Amino acid sequence: MADPEQVLADEDVSIFPWDEDEVLADEETEEDEKLRQALRAVLAVRENEQQEEEEEEEDLNGPGCYVVLDNASEAPELEENCFASPCDSDGAAMDGVTGTETIRIDGSRMDIFGDTEELDSLQNFAFVAILFGPKVGYCIDALVLGEALRSHATQYPYILLITHDVPLGWQTVLQKVGWELRTVDYLDGDHFYYAGSKGRFAGVFTKLHALSLTEFTKIVMLDLDLLVRAPIDCLFERNAPSAMRRHASADFIDGERIKASKLIDHRGHLISGINAGVMVLRPSMEHFVEMLEDINEEKRPAQHLKSGMPEQDYLTRFYRNDWHNLSVAFNFQPHQLAFCDRRGLESSTRLTLDYDMVSIVHFSASVKPRDLLITPEYREMPERKFAQEVLFKQYIRGIHTDRRSNGYSKLDPNAIEAQLRAATIASTGEWFIHWRALEARFPELEFLVDAAEFLADVPKRQPCNRSRSRSHSRSRSQRQSRRKGKKGKGKGARRRRESR
Repeated sequence: MADPEQVLADEDVSIFPWDEDEVLADEETEEDEKLRQALRAVLAVRENEQQEEEEEEEDLNGPGCYVVLDNASEAPELEENCFASPCDSDGAAMDGVTGTETIRIDGSRMDIFGDTEELDSLQNFAFVAILFGPKVGYCIDALVLGEALRSHATQYPYILLITHDVPLGWQTVLQKVGWELRTVDYLDGDHFYYAGSKGRFAGVFTKLHALSLTEFTKIVMLDLDLLVRAPIDCLFERNAPSAMRRHASADFIDGERIKASKLIDHRGHLISGINAGVMVLRPSMEHFVEMLEDINEEKRPAQHLKSGMPEQDYLTRFYRNDWHNLSVAFNFQPHQLAFCDRRGLESSTRLTLDYDMVSIVHFSASVKPRDLLITPEYREMPERKFAQEVLFKQYIRGIHTDRRSNGYSKLDPNAIEAQLRAATIASTGEWFIHWRALEARFPELEFLVDAAEFLADVPKRQPCNRSRSRSHSRSRSQRQSRRKGKKGKGKGARRRRESR
């Protein structure tokens, strides 16, 4: 008898009728009957295997879910028919304090904090930034930000809202790097700002135009002074609104809803807030119009509504019941490390976060890498020397000026200093890698920078020249002296010192 498996492998098996109603010829031999029965058995086995495969595929593609994790190694116990997937396959992992989000295949999203929302269309996301005014420093920042987004191959458009006074030469090169430019009018909210129209945040309410981009279901709003170090498309998977809650420690769970009571007290005064450098927002014309009414100059705000960080404190209030926290890995401010020299912050997220895990560096201090290019006194300095002698010395000021209600950290003060120096040098070097790449592709940049006549924001406070170790040790000795009652340092002197 022929081998049934070999018979099925042949292209022509029509000589074996499988229709039960079809009768074989009388001349069919007994051997033919045995072969036909064997073939039926083989086909039955194969049909069972195929049916099992189809059922398994249906289980994967039917009602079920997958979990987007910031750290797949910390996966929770999953529901049936669920599987885990890292938020970012390129290593932009979060710190140890992470949250999870479950997205069902049927289109709904449920995070571990109980929120649900419809799964957004992939085509309706965009990165958005705002560039207002003619200052070349802002143009340089926008160019480096666009180059960083391009280099990490984002699949979403990046839109730059500009005012009419942005120089045309810079507009041209900004478009070459991939920005989609849209012109908007200034929005005046300077009456919410302590410094009014003369401070460095004057005009910052213009960024509220981003909420009018209702053709997008979700946007990621970015400040210009950012260094994007890794792909950040996974930010669109976050709930809107999301932003990093402000605190030196950054010890807040990534993705967790921030309680309104943690932001505003019973009197309506801010006790904390969000940092608006990186925000996940959902555009809404209704909210945009409401904001325009709020910042109308005819409505003078109460004194407690004014701020030195006007737009981010306003947004903190506006979305007080809706904010979700973003990890410090998406908004890492090097100068904030100086404020971690406090008792109780020895194991804080900001201090223990590996720099390799940082996706976005935020140069939010007044001195920025761009100042090497446009400030005359710095222009001849090598990049590394500028990072150490200008940026680092400016950032380390926080150790000398910080008010420590609970005393100094138990860590060796030199360790915090070394960590801050390393982060400053590394991030500054990466920023200039993007800038040098831009210079090589666009020779006109040299002319644009030189023609600006160095119209930059020169820092009002010059870097502190004092030795950090001497100053720090002297402060600690003074603290010990006060405890022992030496040097005649009474309560009145301490109050005057703390009031400054």
